[in-house]
Amino acid sequence: MGNCNIYLSLLKIIKRIISVVLIVTVLFAAVGVMNEIYYEEDPWNHILWNSFYKQDNIDNIFIGSSHVYCDVNPFILDEINSMNNFDLSASSLTLSASYYLLREANRVYDLKNAYVELYYVPNTGPNSVDSKETIRNNWRTIPYLKPSMNKWEYVSSTVDSSRYIETLFPFVRYRSRLFDGEYINSVRDKKNTEEWKNYEYVAESDAGVIEYMQKGFYRSDHTIESANAYLYETQVNLETEGLLTEDNCEYIQKIIDYCKSENINIKFFISPIYETQILSSRDYDAYYQQVLNIVNSNHVELYDFNLCKSEYLDIMHQQYFYDNGHLNETGAEIFTPFLWNVLISSYEENEIYFCKSYLEKISLDEPELYGIFYENSEEGKACTFASNTDTELEYYIVFIPEEGDSIIIQDFSSNKEFIIPSEFSGGVLHVEARVINTNTTVSKFEIKY
Repeated sequence: MGNCNIYLSLLKIIKRIISVVLIVTVLFAAVGVMNEIYYEEDPWNHILWNSFYKQDNIDNIFIGSSHVYCDVNPFILDEINSMNNFDLSASSLTLSASYYLLREANRVYDLKNAYVELYYVPNTGPNSVDSKETIRNNWRTIPYLKPSMNKWEYVSSTVDSSRYIETLFPFVRYRSRLFDGEYINSVRDKKNTEEWKNYEYVAESDAGVIEYMQKGFYRSDHTIESANAYLYETQVNLETEGLLTEDNCEYIQKIIDYCKSENINIKFFISPIYETQILSSRDYDAYYQQVLNIVNSNHVELYDFNLCKSEYLDIMHQQYFYDNGHLNETGAEIFTPFLWNVLISSYEENEIYFCKSYLEKISLDEPELYGIFYENSEEGKACTFASNTDTELEYYIVFIPEEGDSIIIQDFSSNKEFIIPSEFSGGVLHVEARVINTNTTVSKFEIKY
């Protein structure tokens, strides 16, 4: 009789386990169907994460923002170092995301080296770990991680508990579209294309070609000129918006501590950003010094390629940049081998390549106007000429409307700040810079406006 009771109890337990498994299976299937119907996925992450989980192994991981996926060509690195290199990066990737993506890469693969990029915009000013912008940025990556404790810790550490459901179940974010047939059809049509099913994406425009490659590489032949990117809106003013937040400093420390505990070689780097954007930050050296202090205190190396002397890395030219923040394919071909040479060399060997500050670096170059950066104001665009000198150049700018006479905004003058009135539209801004007291033009370009 006792054995019979034990048997019946075990049978009940087994039935309950089976019931739970069936419920969980049905739940996951239902979530999958709902995501397929409502979740408007980003093509980049769709391709990136499929490629990530299909690797045999990853030896070297490069983690960071879009500066990684544009600037670091893993296929070139594979040929150079005979290892498997992968760019695990996403637009505006935060330091908190970098930490959990690093852990995910090491959970799945046997990492040897981790190279983490420290772009200043996603982690400075108001961009704390729990800010709305940071949560939205993390939403781009969280859905693609496979279920694990790492994924749960990523969610619980970076998302407020009130937003767990819409973080773990992306379709919930689109609940307002529940009966929107037009939206549902547009998502279905997108996911039914051969390109989507085959994890392919190629886009052509007047500016050039963009292709999402495997292993996290973003191939583009755009240039600043073809993309009409001479006029740049300031993203972060480091003078007024502050530097790294305290929690972002903590995540740099977490990355270092994790790599040391897992015997992963860790180094930090900052990709080349075109001078117009760097100058728009107003106080880039303050940011560089802050991150340098953190990594130096942990005896870890940091290489900022915005401080690299032009005689060693002559890359600050418009034909090498997709826009003000990112290299194009040609720029990546130049930067990638140099980056690897620095990463595998000692700090002492690399010292010769770098200046101690950004201001020192640009002072070594010939006078140059790179573009214009601006912040919006009540009067219009409050603009500043982005150049590497305050005393050697004078600037001229004229607005040429589609109809009517040209309007001179500034005749040749050393003044670097001016306003483009809000009523200006539909025309071209013609810009020139020349050496003071000479007719030697150093830069001339036009901006469609």
